[in-house]
Amino acid sequence: MSKKQKIWFAVFLAMFAVPEVLWGGVIGRVVYYWILGSGAKGGMVSFSLLSIPESVNLIKIIYLMEFIGVSASFICAIVFYHPKHKLFKFLLLMSLGLLLLAAFLYVLFAVSFSGMSIG
Repeated sequence: MSKKQKIWFAVFLAMFAVPEVLWGGVIGRVVYYWILGSGAKGGMVSFSLLSIPESVNLIKIIYLMEFIGVSASFICAIVFYHPKHKLFKFLLLMSLGLLLLAAFLYVLFAVSFSGMSIG
């Protein structure tokens, strides 16, 4: 990868990582339910530095930005990353693919169900 490609890869990863650390979005919730399974009691534990904003539209923008960041970094890794050992590329693509799947499902459900109300 050239220096310019590495910079763009880092920018796209930061688009995912910064909101994830600040508001504890996709990975914190997915890992929490994956580790504890259906036996999770006591509500949701948030792994975040800041409180989640009250605005539903702002939450949608945050999760959409995370999804765009992880999908762009996935595309950059496919197109530009050519290591000597193919195992490194496979592991990178698998981890980014799992992040992409989790972010896609989270954005899909957050956007589709946030406007619905019962009653």
